[in-house]
Amino acid sequence: MVIIFLLSVSLFFGNFSINVENTTVYAGENVPIEIETDQTTLTHLYVDVTSGGFDDPLILFDGFDLVDGKAHLTFLAPLIPGDSVITFFNEDRTFEKVLNLKVIEESMNLPETKLIILEKRGNVLYKTPDSDIWDSLSTDTVIQEKSELLTLKDGFVHLKEPSLNIEIKVAADTQLYIKRLRVSESGDIDIEYELKKGATINKIKEILAPGSKYLVGSGSVVAGVRGTEFGFENHNGNTQIRTFEGTVYTMVNNQLFPVTAGNMFNYSSEQPRPQIQKLDKPLEEYENEIIPKKEVKTEEQPSEKQQKETKTEEQPSEKQSKTKANIGNISFGKQTKGLNSYLVYSFAPNLDFGPFGIGIGFNAYQENIDSPLYYGLPTEEASPSENILSALSINYFKLDFPAFYIRYGISPSYTKGLGLFMNNYYVPYSRVLDAELRFSNLQLGFHLPYEITSLIPFKYQQSSNIFFGYINANLNIFNAEITGIINLDKNKPKMILIKHI
Repeated sequence: MVIIFLLSVSLFFGNFSINVENTTVYAGENVPIEIETDQTTLTHLYVDVTSGGFDDPLILFDGFDLVDGKAHLTFLAPLIPGDSVITFFNEDRTFEKVLNLKVIEESMNLPETKLIILEKRGNVLYKTPDSDIWDSLSTDTVIQEKSELLTLKDGFVHLKEPSLNIEIKVAADTQLYIKRLRVSESGDIDIEYELKKGATINKIKEILAPGSKYLVGSGSVVAGVRGTEFGFENHNGNTQIRTFEGTVYTMVNNQLFPVTAGNMFNYSSEQPRPQIQKLDKPLEEYENEIIPKKEVKTEEQPSEKQQKETKTEEQPSEKQSKTKANIGNISFGKQTKGLNSYLVYSFAPNLDFGPFGIGIGFNAYQENIDSPLYYGLPTEEASPSENILSALSINYFKLDFPAFYIRYGISPSYTKGLGLFMNNYYVPYSRVLDAELRFSNLQLGFHLPYEITSLIPFKYQQSSNIFFGYINANLNIFNAEITGIINLDKNKPKMILIKHI
């Protein structure tokens, strides 16, 4: 394990200073940079980076302003270790200063894991490690590290890591090579695969710990995530990435670009720079396009008498098709809540039927492997409970109607004001309440970070200091959004108002 001591580093160039916490950083880390000068002629600077990027990708093309001689930037360290040189300069390059960063990779010796098959359609071929022979893939095949998959025109396969909420849907006419496939019992992961051609849909619901990696590459493009849902395509060297949830950090030609939820990334070697634009289709439509349809078996038409006999049975089944049950969130492993770390055991089956959803969960935890087992969710303000009834809690609840919407469950990610003040914010390992009133051209919503820790006895706790509400108005000519964010942390600003048109 590599340990970095956080030391504030200031580089002085006459009356121009660059402040960073450390010049040695981890791959994929966010690095705050403060710039300060008393040179009144420096009001706008441009940036060149040999490797990495910024949370605002336009900085790489348009530069940034200095307000009262100051600027605060967030540098995104590259996904691959090495040296990164950041050069700041003015328009005519009469002024130029350089910051050198050493990017290292946290050393993790993780055991190999595997991928199991949830679903397979059509013809799929599989090549085991150190083999040149393609064999047909069966549903009980275990996918290993350094193996290769190939789906044919009618092929599709849905893969999952057995212990974590990590899934890969491999579309038709796709070939991929799995470079690394490693996971620890505590949830640290190191997964990387190369998409040689075709398309995949990646679902990583785990919130990856620092040092963990999930990388997808295709030629000169590498995408890294820490908990998201995204589509990745590689067709004849043209790469497209669609982000449906969270943020995908995409590196092309050593430059890093964050692609937030609701946006897509396009790159080909023929265009001068990557393009980031609004998402062109929702996830369900995208899946329908790239995943081949299930084969429908033709059967002999039943007689008129048989049709009458089965008519009463078919009608209730149509209603039942709108009801969806799933095992919801299953979590067995280490979680950090507040300042403490716990071993959490949670099982929460969810039931969705039309606009309604409910999930009653069973939760227990330990402070460490040798400590007693307590029931409920971890809380710092209440005494641990050894009553098994305390293990019951509401893990999920939903009402979704045209006039209003209420959802209580695991925290999704939120981005407000184009990500300026809230970018992919979520409350790790916690449940939150979101509600929205819906009118024809107006939506009023709010977010309350509270979670129920136990039903019997009834207990709840605040899961975050961030509260926010918003108003969305569709005025035909343009859309307007106003968001108010309140931070109850005494060391942070109390309220921020964001207006976006």
